[in-house]
Amino acid sequence: MTRIINNPKITNEEIVNVNRNAIEHRATWMGISYTEIMKEGADGEKILRSAIAQTGCQHGALIKDKINKPVKLDEFADAFLTPVNMKTFEMEFQTKTRDALENSFSLLSTGVWVA
Repeated sequence: MTRIINNPKITNEEIVNVNRNAIEHRATWMGISYTEIMKEGADGEKILRSAIAQTGCQHGALIKDKINKPVKLDEFADAFLTPVNMKTFEMEFQTKTRDALENSFSLLSTGVWVA
């Protein structure tokens, strides 16, 4: 099994730490659910992909309501990538205009793959 080990730079902000802990908990729960589904002989990947897609649609609907039409990428970024989310994943914008959006995840770029 391969793991990613992240070395966060932002470690002293309570809300960021709470976010990261919640994400880790949900990922653990999802991984255990997948293993148990597979033990039962069901198609775990199909089931979890469907659940993830449904979750994305529910959360996306909330974001969609905050964005004017036609969609401008800088407005989308402000609705989707909140300051707390930016800090949680240690993201930075390379480009943020109405027509182009590019960001990097410095937290992941410091990660190490472990076999």
